[in-house]
Amino acid sequence: MDYKRQRRKLRLLKQKLLLIYGEVMRLILNHHLGLYDGPVHNTEMISIQNTKGKWIIKDNEEN
Repeated sequence: MDYKRQRRKLRLLKQKLLLIYGEVMRLILNHHLGLYDGPVHNTEMISIQNTKGKWIIKDNEEN
């Protein structure tokens, strides 16, 4: 029982870390591409997804 609980906690922690990593990468890319204009900015211009271990970068301006 305790083993299953530890595995579940570890899986949830891994998911949270992947989300944080994706957000950080999105912010870095937005800044690098000049989409960050200081206090007033749109951080949703680029979205990053992790699907089956592959990172997908989409430009939301095209949609």
